[in-house]
Amino acid sequence: MNPLPRIINHHDWILAVLLLIVLLFTLVVSNNRTLISKVLLANFFKQYYISLQREEHEIYSKISLLLNFISLLSVSLFLYLLAKVSGFENQLKIKGFILFLLTFSALTAFVLLQYLFARLSAWVFKTETETNEYQFNIWLAFKLLGITLLPFCFFIQYSEQNFSKFFIHISLILIALILVHRYFVGLRIGIQLESFPKIYSILYICTLELLPILILVKMFKTEIQTILSF
Repeated sequence: MNPLPRIINHHDWILAVLLLIVLLFTLVVSNNRTLISKVLLANFFKQYYISLQREEHEIYSKISLLLNFISLLSVSLFLYLLAKVSGFENQLKIKGFILFLLTFSALTAFVLLQYLFARLSAWVFKTETETNEYQFNIWLAFKLLGITLLPFCFFIQYSEQNFSKFFIHISLILIALILVHRYFVGLRIGIQLESFPKIYSILYICTLELLPILILVKMFKTEIQTILSF
């Protein structure tokens, strides 16, 4: 009697995505080490923030786009690994690489919608300069988030289950801190506008930044509880 073939669930694509992210990030860092340091430090220190804004526009624009793409890949992979390790993926019909692609697409669409809404607000309220600064800070925080989560993706994927849980909890705390810092900076920029009512700044942050998160939390309350308690 011939034995039944053993079915193995391969995740070679995860390693491929990780290697792609590392390769792209290495290429960026190898040629622009000083600029990358400024991108990270500009989130916390004003002198680096001002220096980064004075960088040659064409050079920084190209690097910024690539770093944003790297961050999209990194955050999307982290969200997929979160679903996989917590067991949430098992409850879905779509799994594996397709689920990762859908996560990447949804995150990209969300980011683009935020950008378009911000540009629309700038046009309506005549706050082009302030909106540019606000968007600049948002993308700085997103780059920091993506780069921060990259090593955690490695640890979560290739560590034992108990260690994977530990790294997930640490990464969730870091995500919360980065988001709180981002909202604080955005609110500070809005409050400093003399021609823009301060209440509008608060409503803007609540509507554009917090409301989508609250809606997702409400929609996936059970699943989030499962992830946080695993």
